[in-house]
Amino acid sequence: MQCSYCYGHGHNKMGCPKAMEKAATALPQWEEWQQMDHENPHHRSCVWRAKRHFDWSFSQYEAMEIWQQKQKRSRKVKRCNFCGDIGHNKRTCPKLKSTRLALHKAELGFRASVIAGLQKTGQGIGAVVSGKREYWDRSTQEWRYVQSVGLVIGHQWDRLELLDKGNLGELQTQNCVNTAFIKVRWGNGDIATIHSLGAMKLNEKPLFYRNYQVNSLEIASKSDKLQIPQGYLNPPVDNDLLKGRKARRHGHWKRMEEVLKDFIQIGQKMSSTS
Repeated sequence: MQCSYCYGHGHNKMGCPKAMEKAATALPQWEEWQQMDHENPHHRSCVWRAKRHFDWSFSQYEAMEIWQQKQKRSRKVKRCNFCGDIGHNKRTCPKLKSTRLALHKAELGFRASVIAGLQKTGQGIGAVVSGKREYWDRSTQEWRYVQSVGLVIGHQWDRLELLDKGNLGELQTQNCVNTAFIKVRWGNGDIATIHSLGAMKLNEKPLFYRNYQVNSLEIASKSDKLQIPQGYLNPPVDNDLLKGRKARRHGHWKRMEEVLKDFIQIGQKMSSTS
């Protein structure tokens, strides 16, 4: 961080000690300026007119502008741009902290539910997949629709997460598994990623559902074997959640608690037993 007043490092112009020292040399004249009679009352707060009257140097004028900005900030009512309450900012907002904790518990509950769902529906490593599949034949340069047999060889775990975080604070929830995530090696050697082959609900809400792209495929032999990545079931609390200019406010996530309550409850149990 470089100061635009003294060009030093480690602070900005609003916290520049040299600017405050320079402003102190002009403050007595500024107080005198406040006591003067002015044709226009607005001139009393104009630093530029005071500069012309007292012939301040440019560094004094700039320092006084910084001082005036600091005075305005100190008088301004502090309001949190996350919850809207006064007396604190977003960085220290207690509702932001509790919302992050609730989202973390929901993430824990979602991941635990996904693992249980994969094992219950038999979509683990080693499961045999059979049926007709459509694929692009590179040798003939055409689409083929043929009877095939394949083997589940893994899962794309980064697609099995509840929270989808963007760079500018955008945060969305994937309340069910709705992307292709099962890696299958087919009999001809091709490796493809397909959608869930099994349907499952959690408290009457879909967790896994069969996509139209796999309607012609079935699990011929189930498996509950999984290679769960280290840290998948116990990710740390992400303190960067809801940071950024596009982050949604507290009201949105308060309403989302009702949608995510099943996952939050599961995550709460996981936290209490760990």
